[in-house]
Amino acid sequence: NPPASTLFLGNLSFDCSEETLTEVFHEYGQIKGIRLPTDRETGAPKGFGYLEMTSTEEAVAAFDALQGADVAGRPVRLDYAKAREDAGGDRGGRGGGRGFGDRGDRGGRGGRGGTTNRGGFGDFSGKKVNFD
Repeated sequence: NPPASTLFLGNLSFDCSEETLTEVFHEYGQIKGIRLPTDRETGAPKGFGYLEMTSTEEAVAAFDALQGADVAGRPVRLDYAKAREDAGGDRGGRGGGRGFGDRGDRGGRGGRGGTTNRGGFGDFSGKKVNFD
């Protein structure tokens, strides 16, 4: 991916913490934030993360210096993270049931609520008149 201020960190040790990453990366610039996703059910780390630097230049310096470096006992794999806007719906990946799947538990068709009127005029409240 093209250089960006956020780095994707792959092949992280499950022992790797935000503190460990801060120690390793802070000498290349100021760290704005670190995200280490965990498994929803078990809370165990997923083995990757994102580290945002305050500038793309700092991220490039860290990328160049630390690609393949030993972090918490494993060689870290770095890439530039895509901007989150582009990621759109592919966040969550294998995480299962978000998106359309979980709409089913609302029951029935949902619909407009209490009205039986299908005409789009709200609930009509005039008098019924027959033209015989």
